[in-house]
Amino acid sequence: MKKDDTIHAHFVQVMHGPGKYTALEPTWLAGALADLSYDSLHELLDHLAIRLYLDAEKDADRGRKKLAKRLRKSSNYILEAAFQIRKAANIRAKETP
Repeated sequence: MKKDDTIHAHFVQVMHGPGKYTALEPTWLAGALADLSYDSLHELLDHLAIRLYLDAEKDADRGRKKLAKRLRKSSNYILEAAFQIRKAANIRAKETP
C-alpha cells in the first residue's frame, strides 16, 4: 500500500454504512495528512475547500448568512493553503535531483 492510501484505508476500516464514519482522532489525522505527498495534500485541500464552499452555498440558501460567510472565508483560506503547498511541491521538484 502506498503511503497516500493510508487515510483511505483507515476510512474504509471505520466505515459503518454509506457515508457514515467514526470520528477520527485529530492527532492521528494530522499525522496522516502530514505524511501525504505535496501533490496529494494539494489535491485534498482543493477538494476540502470546494466542499466547504458548496456547504456555504446551501447554508446561504437556507438563510444562514453568517454561517455561509464563515464557510466561504474558510474555503478561501484552505484554497490559499493548497496554493502554497503546490508552490512548495514545485520548489521541491526543482531542488530534487
